[in-house]
Amino acid sequence: MTDDNRISRRASLKGIAATGTFIGGSVLGVSSVSAGDDSSGVKRVDFTKCHSMAVHFRRSATKSAKKGVVATATVRLYNANPSANENYIENYQKKITKGDLRTHPKKKGEGKHVWKFNVFQFYDRTPEDGDKILSVKIDGKQFENPNKCAKSVSNARTKKSKKGKINPRRINLISVCTDAKTDMARYKVTNSNAKPVKVTYEGKDDGKDVSGTVKVEAKSTTYFDVRAPDGKMAIVLYHDGKQVSDKVQSATDQDCILRPRAFNAECVNRYRTKAKYYLHSNIDSDRTFVYRVDETGEKGTITLEHNPANAKFFWVKAPKGKATVTLYYEGVPVGTASSADVDVCDPVVNRTQGESYDSIQDAIDDADENDRIRVFGKRFEENVTVDVDGLTLTGDSKKKKKADKKWKRDNKTKWKDDKSRKDGKKARKKDDKKQDGKGKTKAGKTAKKPVIDGGVSIEADGVTLRGFRIENDDGRGIDLDPGISDVKILCNKITASEQAIADSLPGGISDLKIANNVLHTSGSGSQVVYIHGEASGGTDAENVNLVSNVIKADDLDGGLAVGLEVDGGTVAKNTFADPPTDFGHLELWGPDVTVKSNKFRGHNLGEDAFYVVDQDNTYHLNAIRKHNRFDPRAKVDDNEIIPK
Repeated sequence: MTDDNRISRRASLKGIAATGTFIGGSVLGVSSVSAGDDSSGVKRVDFTKCHSMAVHFRRSATKSAKKGVVATATVRLYNANPSANENYIENYQKKITKGDLRTHPKKKGEGKHVWKFNVFQFYDRTPEDGDKILSVKIDGKQFENPNKCAKSVSNARTKKSKKGKINPRRINLISVCTDAKTDMARYKVTNSNAKPVKVTYEGKDDGKDVSGTVKVEAKSTTYFDVRAPDGKMAIVLYHDGKQVSDKVQSATDQDCILRPRAFNAECVNRYRTKAKYYLHSNIDSDRTFVYRVDETGEKGTITLEHNPANAKFFWVKAPKGKATVTLYYEGVPVGTASSADVDVCDPVVNRTQGESYDSIQDAIDDADENDRIRVFGKRFEENVTVDVDGLTLTGDSKKKKKADKKWKRDNKTKWKDDKSRKDGKKARKKDDKKQDGKGKTKAGKTAKKPVIDGGVSIEADGVTLRGFRIENDDGRGIDLDPGISDVKILCNKITASEQAIADSLPGGISDLKIANNVLHTSGSGSQVVYIHGEASGGTDAENVNLVSNVIKADDLDGGLAVGLEVDGGTVAKNTFADPPTDFGHLELWGPDVTVKSNKFRGHNLGEDAFYVVDQDNTYHLNAIRKHNRFDPRAKVDDNEIIPK
């Protein structure tokens, strides 16, 4: 408040329009006062320390409300910072309507018909400023705050006197503030007499009479609200039937309800368990907002400090990254923001150096040899070049570790069960269901991976790439530089218009591991995986291992699923998920590759297409046929394994 008898309010902002229920702040230090079997309609009143309260109404009170008015309340307040013309003890007279009660979905532990009041917002301050709620009277029923709030203000209590006359000149009507969005104007009556007074006011609302009665303690002040379309109103005050004030226009230049200038969700944390929000408003002193999270019922307060920024960031719990946060000021929702579609905060982290980045490529460009970079869930629209030796690039999600353990457990059980006809049949049925398009594949269990919307080029030795969705509709998913070695491509889901994984030229790649991926191409006449070697005019790649992958394609036409020009390695536990092709599934150039425990599904193989072809005639194809599964069943024909 100021010496000119007006509460200090910020200039009007064209903020977010909303009306509704006021939700209180902290839940710590709550003391309840029961109404017992009283017929006032109040079930109980919860006081949070000295600054907040929640009035719980019985359902019957809201049903029997006349003209929407549930009850009339008088809140007795201690004003910790009065102006020179005012007193410490004040009252706020409020008609509680159905619209003032809680409107958000009820959570466990919350009442259904509740009106909440925070004294610090009423005075445009913070909980630390010392304003207090001493008691509340509702339809004649008194509820004292049990938290000993009145003890520290005993010296400020007003003295009542039954002697003497009331001087009308010592009764003043003052406009305080308005809120055009809720059609409300606030006034106050100050009484400098030594006796309490009872006054009436009159005004016009769209041609209709507006009137009411206000009680004011001796040497005190009572605030009251009146309906005012667009905040515009003019009222006159009467005492004992005599006019004691001129017509007072509502204070349309002062806002009762502080609305934020900006309120939005910024991002979610890396594991999508919390969300970060930004709040900004024009203020002339420290102010406190109340917030509530719809999904969890979490409640709290956010105080903006008066400084050049007038802004603050804050975090709330966000299950699965989703939190809808509503801000409240004086019982009115003044802003709502959701984290459902925001990105991850600091999504790329060099864990070796402790630095954070917004771009994967920026993190790689700043990395040193053998650094470890972790990337958290979002979509990165960039082409990535990995040119740092020993770099580990990991896509992370909260469910990844648990999903990977389940994948390994299921996968291990499946191949063990193949030794038993009975258990093996169960495993095959389980695989068929998961790999025929009706369910997720096991390699796809690591859901919610960060997405690289573009291609990845690996140009360094010792690189590990794990846990991404790579989507490139204009080229390869992963391009391998000729001659690289000791590269691991693990647990990714790769979709490309050309090869999912391939090297561009024969160059003697060595020690390459491609495991636990879903590999898919949408290109016609292409390959899903191809590693060049001697057959293409260079030297064979060495020790190439293709293990536990799912290999898919839209329609390869005359293309090949997997081609390996390699000397040594393993092709094991892969699923060729019936990629349509007129050519074949697996083409081998070079010796000493172990081919076992793969599942070849070939219902979409062309008439002359093969499951496996041995271009160098170095393998025992009957042994390969025996140690792999084929559907339809297979036979050996010259240097090929083909459907029967």
